[in-house]
Amino acid sequence: MRIRSGHILLGVGALLCAAVIAIVVMGGGTNPAQDGGADKGAGLPPVGSDPTELPEIEIETPEKDMGIVSNKDFTTKPYVIRNKGKAPLKVNNVTTSCACTEPVFPPDGLLIPPSGQASFDIKIDPRRIPGFLARRVLTITSNDPHKGQIQVGVMVSTDRKSTR
Repeated sequence: MRIRSGHILLGVGALLCAAVIAIVVMGGGTNPAQDGGADKGAGLPPVGSDPTELPEIEIETPEKDMGIVSNKDFTTKPYVIRNKGKAPLKVNNVTTSCACTEPVFPPDGLLIPPSGQASFDIKIDPRRIPGFLARRVLTITSNDPHKGQIQVGVMVSTDRKSTR
């Protein structure tokens, strides 16, 4: 059988159709993780209001040391977030780099008034931590227009003296 120009056109057409289907299935080619997953103007004040009245996130510490945790039981500790701004701060989401470190976070987020604070819990599953020491990363997403995403390191040491 000879390859003819019709065969080539049919193959190219099939590849183009597959590419279009892949783009539609994957959400139109956008990746929310690249743009912070939040609305671009979510933290901006309404038109005609004072532009200095913005939310401003302040985190407890950029590195949360969970200390030595039990090798058998879950460990949970709070993490505090403050709003230093003049508008309500909406913390939309907290994600983790590893399943061993789980943010216990309300599904509808945290709404922190100006000069206020709120917290969520960090839950550690020691059975998912290989070795004695681990550093994981939490990503906090908010409507702060200047710091829409903040990363927090979480240090964990497991007590390997206890048995599993």
